Amino acid sequence: MKRIGKICLAALLFPVLMPLCAQQDTARMNARIGLPLLSSETQWARAELERTLSRTGIVFQGDNSRRNAFLQGRKVFEIPATELLLVSDPEDTVTQADVIYFNKGDSAKARNMKRDIRKSGRSLKAVLTRILGNPVRDEFGPEGLQKEVLVWKYGEIRFLLETSREEYTILHICYQKKPDHKPKRKELRVRKDEYSVNLRDNPAGDFYVENIPMVNQGAKGYCVPATVERVLRYYGINQITMHQLADAAGTGRGGGTSVEAMNHAIGKLRRNFGLDIHSCGEVRMETLKKYIDQGIPVMWAMYVNPAFVQLMQSSRALRPNAKSPEQWLKSLRKYKLPRGGEGHVCLIVGYNARTEEIAISNSWGDAERVPAWIPLKLAVRVSQKATFVLSPKK
Repeated sequence: MKRIGKICLAALLFPVLMPLCAQQDTARMNARIGLPLLSSETQWARAELERTLSRTGIVFQGDNSRRNAFLQGRKVFEIPATELLLVSDPEDTVTQADVIYFNKGDSAKARNMKRDIRKSGRSLKAVLTRILGNPVRDEFGPEGLQKEVLVWKYGEIRFLLETSREEYTILHICYQKKPDHKPKRKELRVRKDEYSVNLRDNPAGDFYVENIPMVNQGAKGYCVPATVERVLRYYGINQITMHQLADAAGTGRGGGTSVEAMNHAIGKLRRNFGLDIHSCGEVRMETLKKYIDQGIPVMWAMYVNPAFVQLMQSSRALRPNAKSPEQWLKSLRKYKLPRGGEGHVCLIVGYNARTEEIAISNSWGDAERVPAWIPLKLAVRVSQKATFVLSPKK
């Protein structure tokens, strides 16, 4: 009789003990990770995960679909990391967290950069194997830029280690199950007619494209990879980072990527998604109108100098409060912009044909969400006479 009573008591306690055990297991695993990245519910609502991480001093920025925070050497799985990316679905559920470790962009000034990158990958593999057992091999990434990864499973969650020996170490924490089928090429195609809905205008004559995702390249000289990542994400191609693009295009130590090298590097990806790239020469109003009227941003190769940065800051602060764009332009009549500076690539996201202005946005984080409106005649002074458009073929 006593035994039956114990069995009945255990049956009553079982539904209570199971969630408690799950919470304890999650807490132990989070302690090993070094950050509370796992939830006892398997998946996170993005806002909840951000609130949880904010208690540790981590601050995010970016779009809801992809948020980033700089970790400044905080250890994740015992290895110093530089950045954390959160990827969310349309329901605002986190589907993936990417932990960026030593990489060519952030470690350019390190004395033994290549050694540090290789060491972080080997060390992370050893830590994960010690905790989760031996990994299996798989492929990860968008069609056309897939990489071989090592995979460890923890319940429904997969830890994917992606390394490029002299470029970067990335740990992808995937909260969703792996898709059962590989999308067919026709399912991947990006259609041109889907993007004009993002075009906005106002009575002042401004035409501009909204909803272009933001990427913060930080101190890395990754303007080309970061700008291309923004455009790809605008087209719904989210499973890619500037680090992977920089690796594919052979970006130099700390930065420096040619658009031509990037075009070649993403050739297969472009073809799979039905994208083409066009070189359009000097920045011209007619070129901008052609593409921006379709909701398609334009990449611009130019030079950045302190005077141009000041001009962009003044534009954001003063132009919205002016009675008209013409009043804002009047204040610039005697403004002298020096030529030259550091090579840079940004996005042109708008134009005003009446006032001969262009709207630009850099891959410098949330402050760049509001575009800076610059007179075309001043923009030409810092132009490298090169614009490029990555756009759908159909």
